[in-house]
Amino acid sequence: MSIIKNIIHTNLFLIYQKMPTVIRSIISRIIFRPTLGKGVKIFGNALWGPKVSISDYSYIHGQANLANIEIGKYCSVAKNLSTIYAEHNYKCFSNYSFFMQMNSPLISFEKVNFESNLIMRKKSVIENDVWIGENVTILSGVHIGNGAVIGACSFVNKDIPDYAIAVGVPCKVIKYRFDKEDIEFLKEISWWNWEPKKIYNQFERLCKFDKTLISGMPKVDNQNITD
Repeated sequence: MSIIKNIIHTNLFLIYQKMPTVIRSIISRIIFRPTLGKGVKIFGNALWGPKVSISDYSYIHGQANLANIEIGKYCSVAKNLSTIYAEHNYKCFSNYSFFMQMNSPLISFEKVNFESNLIMRKKSVIENDVWIGENVTILSGVHIGNGAVIGACSFVNKDIPDYAIAVGVPCKVIKYRFDKEDIEFLKEISWWNWEPKKIYNQFERLCKFDKTLISGMPKVDNQNITD
């Protein structure tokens, strides 16, 4: 019976793969139910996988393949972002994913742990105010800090610090957006946790890195500040 179920599952997957992208986007969203915050905008047909969350006011342009990832607030993502959910375990006797052949009617695979030749990694985390260029691939388990910039066509296989600009294959930090004092200022005020009204009201002061925003900040959760 399990073999029959696997055959049905595989054939349904093959049918799904041949569907137009817009249909696949709708179906994958229904199946995996990503968590989307307020004001999130998806421009294009994202293909959804398990364990995806996108926080308030972030947007993604064009097609994206998303799985096992957490994206923070006010992130700007260009088209063709891909995240890697699992990898082949090159230390196993074979690189081949035998899991893909579980539907074979000739062999019973019921007692085999096929994940032994796959590496299931931790969730990737993209913090707040991150800008990701076109055609970027992010390895699972990677942490990208607040305010970072990832250049187009980069392969991100390690953590990227706050406010770093990183590019290349593999992705490397080439410089930082601001000096250390301004970075610490932005991290301290954590403007992405403010209500939108406060951000717009204080927009010019934020652009000038007005340090008096710290001294004049009430000792309460920024998210509740609206004046």
